[in-house]
Amino acid sequence: MTDASEGIDAADYRPSVGDVNTPMGKSRIKVAFFPGCLGDKIYTNVSEACLKVFDYHEIGVFLSDNYACCGMPALASGDRQGFEKMVMHNVDILKDQNYDYIVTPCSSCTVAIREFWAQFSDNLPPRYRDAINALAPKAIDINALLVDVLHVSPKTQAKGQTKVTYHESCHLQKSLGVSKQPRDLIRMNPGYNLVEMAEANRCCGCGGSFTLTHYDLSLKMGQRRSEADWPAQARQYRRERSCHRFRRLPGLHDAAFRYAGPEQRSCSGQAHH
Repeated sequence: MTDASEGIDAADYRPSVGDVNTPMGKSRIKVAFFPGCLGDKIYTNVSEACLKVFDYHEIGVFLSDNYACCGMPALASGDRQGFEKMVMHNVDILKDQNYDYIVTPCSSCTVAIREFWAQFSDNLPPRYRDAINALAPKAIDINALLVDVLHVSPKTQAKGQTKVTYHESCHLQKSLGVSKQPRDLIRMNPGYNLVEMAEANRCCGCGGSFTLTHYDLSLKMGQRRSEADWPAQARQYRRERSCHRFRRLPGLHDAAFRYAGPEQRSCSGQAHH
């Protein structure tokens, strides 16, 4: 079994970058970039790829070096008070900035900002509830920003030598309805040939803290994924969400495919350069 720490970056991302506040360029778009805990502390190369894409498309960026967690893990664990503290901390950072979108590379963060911050804000002071209602519609996944807002499209349909397949993130596909966009971005990379797997939208078994509180069931779900009808000769396995890689399901390691990362966002970043 591959060690769960393989490929994890040691240093936090935001402190190494510091506060970022760049003006919009030709895109006429500015975003608040919210990397999330895994984009900041685990898969920092995903955050780096996002910033490269913003720079390439001349998108202005606001990035605080003082974000808290989006609050999703605390909320899922029943820590409502902790969730509210993190939400208020982030709202204080975001509410007075001028930008068009809050962009995240983690669909769980996107769902938290778009839905759960408002849904569980009834205990917060009115000024926070008002700010949350203003922020929520701005939250968008990086895939959707590129395809739906910037209308990035391939000049030609790439069919590279390396075959890859794609597994849906539950929050990205089921909560946000983002499914076609990541595939479009993967297809833009001339080095890859995207082939579909069976049951691509079936949960991998992670579900955040679910993997800790219901380990046996989580393992069974992961093993089902590993026994799915994988595309023949697919050499790499790309998943949307970093936390899926963090789960490192043993059943998936037994599958006859090299687990490559960090995820398709870095693939799309390469395609843009």
